[in-house]
Amino acid sequence: MGVVRKAVITAAGRGTRQFPATRSVQKELLPLVDRDGIAKPTIQIIVEECLESGVEDICIVVAKGEAGPFQRHFSRLSDDERRAFRNKEWALAQADALRRMQERITYVEQDSPEGYGHAVYQARAFVGDEPFLLLLGDHIYIPERKSRAPSKSSRRTTWPSARSAACSKRPTTNCTCSGP
Repeated sequence: MGVVRKAVITAAGRGTRQFPATRSVQKELLPLVDRDGIAKPTIQIIVEECLESGVEDICIVVAKGEAGPFQRHFSRLSDDERRAFRNKEWALAQADALRRMQERITYVEQDSPEGYGHAVYQARAFVGDEPFLLLLGDHIYIPERKSRAPSKSSRRTTWPSARSAACSKRPTTNCTCSGP
């Protein structure tokens, strides 16, 4: 039985359904207030979920030339920023957590917008022959159990080439909210 050590998060979409907000901010960087009460970009919440579940390495697939905003988000604080947050222990703790996350993230560019499958294919060198979790950079998954992270048992594969997909049932009235 193998253990899933890697995750691929697609974040190369244009965010057309969230326009005009996504004109200046990538949709995966739009903030949500997390369960801990701290406002975080969606991508950070997803990365935290992966790491909490035991995933060791994460690949974020980004559009050509668009890794910068993600890298800046997960980077260490500058000296000026650290001074600005000097009396805010919660912010310094978040900054340290972001820096530790960055150490586990690899960025891969999708040179041209050829769809979701093409974006996933860009991570092939990162994944190699290993099983991996595949997550959407703009989707938060909220399970019924207390922990939102994929359980460690769900990261185990029985066959070296096992493939599975998780789906959710949606009312047909929501179908206009999906797709291009």
